Amino acid sequence: MKRVFFAFLVLLSSIQASAQDTFVPEVSIGLRGGANFSRFNFDPEIEQEFLQGYTGGLVLKHVAQRRVGIQVEVNYVQRGWKELLATGGTYERNLDYLELPLMTHVTIGNRNTRFLINFGPYASFLLSENGRSAEAGEEEIDYQHKGIDNSFLYGLSLGIGMGQKTSFGTFQLEGRLTHSLNDIFSRDLASLASKSQSVSITLSYLHDFKLKKK
Repeated sequence: MKRVFFAFLVLLSSIQASAQDTFVPEVSIGLRGGANFSRFNFDPEIEQEFLQGYTGGLVLKHVAQRRVGIQVEVNYVQRGWKELLATGGTYERNLDYLELPLMTHVTIGNRNTRFLINFGPYASFLLSENGRSAEAGEEEIDYQHKGIDNSFLYGLSLGIGMGQKTSFGTFQLEGRLTHSLNDIFSRDLASLASKSQSVSITLSYLHDFKLKKK
């Protein structure tokens, strides 16, 4: 009985070692694009709606371990907010950013269909801005027509989605939440806080490259 048990352990160990040997690190390069819904968390709070914009860019993914890798992106992101004024009009502020996320990439599932989690920091650099009111003659609030004080934003991102490998590449569908840790306006304004919050839904296409196992 002991010999059978020992033989079973040896067989199990050999299967695990073989399974580990079959893993080959991967590098993937591709494009991503989709919709971005953003707002700003102001203090004192203002009444607002999510402002819809576009996001898209380049993706580089390196999976060095069986379930864990890194995903680096260079994205163009449209952010801003849509304020609902007391008079019934609206005020929109549109902000265009170049965004650089550095994400930890975690997968769960089989070789072809995987659930994925991306999380990590990001940095954004303001490219352009503009604001407009739906009604003329609105009373201006201090920050509405003032230039952005901080053109550099940094924060955290968390994305959840699914990846599907095919014979001509990998598709990733992802929903992502981002939150900035610094403000766009200085604290000498009426607004004590002005942090970015956004939710994006994107689809990525990646071309996979198999690396030679060392």
